[in-house]
Amino acid sequence: MKNRKTTCEGFIKTVKPTMLLAFLLTIIGISNVSAQNVSIPNTTFKNWVLAHVPHPASTTNITVAEAAAYTGTIMIGGSNISDLTGIQSFTHITLLNCSVNNLTSLNVSGCAALTTLSCTNNNLTSLTVTGCPALTAIYCSANSLTGINVSTNASLSYLYCYGNTITSLNLSSNPLLQYLDCHDNALTSLNIQNGHNNILSIFDATANSSLSCIKVDNVANANSYIDWSKDTTSSYSTSCALAIEELSNQPLVDYAPNPFSGSFRININSFLFDNTLQIITYDMMGRAIETRNVASTDNNFIEMGSNYPIGIYNIIVKQGEKIQSFRLIKK
Repeated sequence: MKNRKTTCEGFIKTVKPTMLLAFLLTIIGISNVSAQNVSIPNTTFKNWVLAHVPHPASTTNITVAEAAAYTGTIMIGGSNISDLTGIQSFTHITLLNCSVNNLTSLNVSGCAALTTLSCTNNNLTSLTVTGCPALTAIYCSANSLTGINVSTNASLSYLYCYGNTITSLNLSSNPLLQYLDCHDNALTSLNIQNGHNNILSIFDATANSSLSCIKVDNVANANSYIDWSKDTTSSYSTSCALAIEELSNQPLVDYAPNPFSGSFRININSFLFDNTLQIITYDMMGRAIETRNVASTDNNFIEMGSNYPIGIYNIIVKQGEKIQSFRLIKK
């Protein structure tokens, strides 16, 4: 049997120079990847990382491997940081507190071990939390967020997102939700129907003047929970098809009186009345109790409600792509 040295020499002599070069470049490339540095452009953030994440004392950078090996927490609140580029390389941190900074966007996707994220009091307009299956708590209040997608965060238990401009919030994929504070936003759509509303101990959706319907598991239960808060102009329903914002700057109809005791009158605005108009009345259980289809040749004045029991009713008016909603009270 030939010895190993002879065999290796024979291989090197017989292999083509181009193949040998490719082989050596591959080895060098693998070595470079394993030692690749994390890009951290913000000086303050980088200095914190160098002071807390283990790395050779002779280096002034953190490698991808060193970042991934770090299993501690990152506490950089109130540090005047405007950029957290590089945070996604810290895949095994469990807590990130970057509140009270100057961040406008934050992406922690891929931080698979992250359980708690606190990013309150920034200037965030974008927050990405996908790829964080262990995330149980998000504190993102007092920012400029218009939305947040938590559909992949099945472990989420705490969401504090008040003081933003969020228009739509869907928590139907978060069955472990226990605390939700979304007050003082611009919500027009809110879905908390996740099959486990019974464990949602604290719920606050007040100060959302455009929110007319909140989708829940059970209306009677929702109304009975003493620590659930909403505006008086919004209601709970198991189907929020009725909670549609007016899509026209000009109302389709005018109505009076409100409250009413006998019937109420709807005045159809003739300058918009160019095709069939539909009027649907829903009770507080979300059931459609009356539907009227009005043709353009019909009278522009309609009397309704004389046979309605005492209660609160949501009225949806549709004409083409235009939709108007309002609430009436019969006493």
